[in-house]
Amino acid sequence: MAKIHAMLDLETLGQSSNAFIVQICITTFSLDDPTYIRKSWSTNIDVWRLQEGSEIDQSTIQWWQSQDRDVRSRVMDGLQTLPNALTDLMEWVSAQGKIDYLWANSPSFDCVILDNACKRNHIDNKLPKFWAWRDMRTVVALANDMGAELPKLRNTHDAEQDVINQISLVEKAIDFINQKG
Repeated sequence: MAKIHAMLDLETLGQSSNAFIVQICITTFSLDDPTYIRKSWSTNIDVWRLQEGSEIDQSTIQWWQSQDRDVRSRVMDGLQTLPNALTDLMEWVSAQGKIDYLWANSPSFDCVILDNACKRNHIDNKLPKFWAWRDMRTVVALANDMGAELPKLRNTHDAEQDVINQISLVEKAIDFINQKG
């Protein structure tokens, strides 16, 4: 039976482990079943609602202000509160059945921030625990060290598009590693 993977991406207003979350996207995929149909969930969080215990960095705010207006509006137009978004996300995760591995461009960022947000909001995080987290950067670097010439990740800072880009890059890296066997 194929293992089910999920790629997580967050957009935030900070860089700490308790960063203010503005966008969440997660997509399931399989590295061994080419017929697997991906499923996605995403939401934008209301930037004007308090997120208890979250942190905002002024430098991140300034960085967002320098980004393209279209990207900012796609990412910052949320209406959900963080607790409602996390509850909806965990209901979606439960409906997917077992997710074996959770990937992120950096689990020490995305996975940790999401896990901390769940704890602060007293929501049971149903995603795989830290021992099943996978780092996209590590796999891509390994493939490149083995001679792959993978494209650089095109980070759009829109979690929905970034998840697609990250899955594509992981698939290419894993394919290359498997071919080198």
